[in-house]
Amino acid sequence: MFMEDKPTGGLILDSADAHERRSGPRHVKVLKVAKLLFGAREELCIVRDISSGGLKAEVYYPLGVNDRVTIELTEGNPVPGHVVWRADDLIGVSFDRPVSVISIIAHRTLDRLGRKTRSPRLKADFTAAILSGSGERQVQVRDVSQAGFKALADRPFPLGALCEVRLPGLNLRRAFVRWNREGHCGFQFALPMTYPEFVGWRRQLAGYEGHPG
Repeated sequence: MFMEDKPTGGLILDSADAHERRSGPRHVKVLKVAKLLFGAREELCIVRDISSGGLKAEVYYPLGVNDRVTIELTEGNPVPGHVVWRADDLIGVSFDRPVSVISIIAHRTLDRLGRKTRSPRLKADFTAAILSGSGERQVQVRDVSQAGFKALADRPFPLGALCEVRLPGLNLRRAFVRWNREGHCGFQFALPMTYPEFVGWRRQLAGYEGHPG
């Protein structure tokens, strides 16, 4: 069962005093959706707290002690490590080497190239149906997030068009066409998927039934 807290991109510092916060807290409580890679898979997780040596995260997929993982709290900044404990849906991860806590979890509205930061995206490879006034078209989804997805299409879609999309295992969802580029197109859900909704869908899609005992 996932906790009721609503994950955000911001930070919740622990009870350290102001001087400790200025000099760089050693331990920070967070509630942040991040991407976790293990084997050839990519999934989301909720990071609950983090220190320079590791973190605690809430997951919905099978991981066991000593499994190798890589965590991305901000896009393009992977931190490798391994699982050191598991209790129900919570895992503890030890980083391969110490990290700067503030630098990897600092909330940013723009990335290093000046682009608006996006929800964590997961690689994908499945067919989706796009329904609009001109009929139904099939596209191949290449990545997906709570906010939308990127797909390979045989021709561009009208920019700004409102359509309905059918992804495997989900009911029809409304989405806007945001961009067309080099044979790909970007769709933004009119209503982003909540984290519990996304988790339920990923469980069904990938067949995750639980975790090692």
